[in-house]
Amino acid sequence: MKIKFKNTLLVFKVIKRNYPISRTSISHLTKLSLSTVSRCVDYLIKAGFVNERGQGDSNGGRKPVLLELCKNSSFSVGVEVGETQVNFIVINPSDEVVCSSSVRFNPGESSEELFDLIQENFFFILKENNIDLSKVVSFGIGLPGITSPDMKTLIIAPNLNWKQIPVSTLLEERLNIPVFSENGANLMAFAQHKHLNLDKNDITLGIIIGTGIGAGLVLNNEIFHGGTGGALEAGHMVISESSSHCNCGRQGCAEVLASVPALLKRFSAYSENETLSLENFRFALDRGDQKAFKILEEEIKYLSILITNLVNLINPTHIFIGGEIEIIGKYMIQQLKERVYGEALTPNKIKLKISFTNNEEKDIPYGAAALAMEQVIDGHIIRRK
Repeated sequence: MKIKFKNTLLVFKVIKRNYPISRTSISHLTKLSLSTVSRCVDYLIKAGFVNERGQGDSNGGRKPVLLELCKNSSFSVGVEVGETQVNFIVINPSDEVVCSSSVRFNPGESSEELFDLIQENFFFILKENNIDLSKVVSFGIGLPGITSPDMKTLIIAPNLNWKQIPVSTLLEERLNIPVFSENGANLMAFAQHKHLNLDKNDITLGIIIGTGIGAGLVLNNEIFHGGTGGALEAGHMVISESSSHCNCGRQGCAEVLASVPALLKRFSAYSENETLSLENFRFALDRGDQKAFKILEEEIKYLSILITNLVNLINPTHIFIGGEIEIIGKYMIQQLKERVYGEALTPNKIKLKISFTNNEEKDIPYGAAALAMEQVIDGHIIRRK
């Protein structure tokens, strides 16, 4: 049964990349039988993702019926629970962003207060953009913590102080649509993988650096979760035994040395100002402050150790760095590349590309929306009437 669903998702992806396209051409590209393709297409038409747009040119026989995506008949909503705000994005089956918005969020609020905020703004954004609720087929949410492999439960989010919350179930009761929960770093990697139209031979690693450090991995075009959902907790890799203790109980974790609070702690000690922000640090770099650049070198050193370890462990082809740290990325990228390329094992850096993401892309909510739509197709869920 699951193979049938995977075939439907495969057919959908081929249509998305090649439309207008006939059933016969899909069969040739996917190596699926024409009868299997036809069953998958029938579902996609019934679910409102695809329609028939007319006939193509004949190659001697009957003219083929061409298929295309229905850009305005189905939508997916993606949400990112950030450190100070909640970001919303709505996409169509072509993965085009239809609209987006952001609202402030206090990390000290309870999960129920967060769900109230999400519910209120979910219906508000649909109303503001004249999107019929019946056309919303899926909802994805990116969270700053470990989620279960079935994308239903937030296992733990240390920075929010939340544990074992059935996020998807609780939101489904409020929104009455399928909801999928995922780690934010996983979604960032997934979004970048899709943006660049990478294939199953590409391995995409996403690293988010903010209050903590998280990482996500896309392998064979799918997010890698590990056995129980806790894979790629990169912030808790030890990179210096001589450092302070981490909240996880270990000593010398990357999160203690290379997170934004760790960077600002070093900067504050230099400036004797306890209220400095990353923006203040960037302004110091903009002014050419040599002490700020010395602190930056230390940050690059710790990050390069972490990233080199991940490169030698995973052998990714693409690494994307995002989160709060993005605003000083232009001052870091060249030295970071030089260190990683200089220290990583030769076979592991042959195809390696490293870059910072652009915060304007809003990768996490975009990835949440795109993943949720694929999950609905993969799970063969016919949208409610």
